[in-house]
Amino acid sequence: MFGYEPGAFTGASREGKAGLFEQADGGTLFLDEIGDISPRIQRGLLRVLQEGEVLRIGGNHIRRVDVRIIAATNRNLTKMAPDNLFREDLLYRIKQGYIRMPSLRERKDDIPILIDHLIHRESFSETKITPALKSKLTDYIWPGNIRELKNILICMMAISSSDTISLKDVPDGMFILDFFEPENQYEMEDRSKQSAVSEKEITALESIESLLSDGLIPTRQRLSEFCTRKGINLTPAQARRIIEDFKQKGWCSKEKNRYGLSITVEGRQIIRSTRR
Repeated sequence: MFGYEPGAFTGASREGKAGLFEQADGGTLFLDEIGDISPRIQRGLLRVLQEGEVLRIGGNHIRRVDVRIIAATNRNLTKMAPDNLFREDLLYRIKQGYIRMPSLRERKDDIPILIDHLIHRESFSETKITPALKSKLTDYIWPGNIRELKNILICMMAISSSDTISLKDVPDGMFILDFFEPENQYEMEDRSKQSAVSEKEITALESIESLLSDGLIPTRQRLSEFCTRKGINLTPAQARRIIEDFKQKGWCSKEKNRYGLSITVEGRQIIRSTRR
């Protein structure tokens, strides 16, 4: 990011190396996934934005740079700042103007158009898609957005034995397949279960979904605060118990990633059923 001087560390180039900011001097630098950068990089980035200066690793010469920054992230930096996960002073310097890119599930009218475009672009023949499959793909929530849609289509085109892909071409083992169960079958089997779901459980489940979508770890404290803002009184102790209950019911599962929790297909179906 900031470059280094010759011999700054073991294995460093004898000529040194210009960092990204020096290379982009007089131009534009795009920083993707800025919400995931380390605190150390955040400090260095703050200096560049504030002073327009770069100090290479192992160097003592300040270099002036004039760089326009465009940053992107899928995390909610405004909510990360109070938890010291992202520097507030850096947030205010990069947030001079911003464009919110809606997720794919927020613009479902675009999905059929994107499906046709991606199939045409990725297909080596005149591949078609059945109306039933296109309808299911349009209704799906797409947590992975366009990347997920593209990869699913490529996979189905690769394994299909005909020039028309259909529901039977959805690969086994993909969690998306669970979503393709007929809705009437799901309603018949789980209607009684859904009707027994309390308002507190629905609010807590939706809150977990919102926290994960914002890139936040659904801790007991955050879940409690989120539910309270929605008018449901939920203490941190109750939040812990309700998370454990969701795991037992199969609505949430424990994960080994940084979030530690995810909503299962059944949990998403519970949420969808209450939004109809």
